[in-house]
Amino acid sequence: MSIDKIVSRIEYGYGKSLSTGDGWLPLVSSLDDSLAEIDPDYSLGQCKEKFGGLRYYAIPSENLDDSSRRKFHDLISDAEKRSYTICEVCGGPGRPTNTYTIRTVCPDHE
Repeated sequence: MSIDKIVSRIEYGYGKSLSTGDGWLPLVSSLDDSLAEIDPDYSLGQCKEKFGGLRYYAIPSENLDDSSRRKFHDLISDAEKRSYTICEVCGGPGRPTNTYTIRTVCPDHE
């Protein structure tokens, strides 16, 4: 898993860091690998947690055809949906909770 590779995709002005818990890093890394197969030159605006779920704001290259562009966005949507089942702290099974803020965590990290 190469987080540096993902961080290097972040566009100027957004800060060079991922704003997610360590538990989601395998999900983000797998998403990056899948997106890079479709578009090796895509860029990233932000990768963060918001309202208990992953938000991955990726920008495909201009030369992507419509079918590839749809697949690109579908992969992001699928990963964002899966994030609601993964503890953002440890990567185990989790669910959204609303204690003080909305987070997706396992019972141990609730």
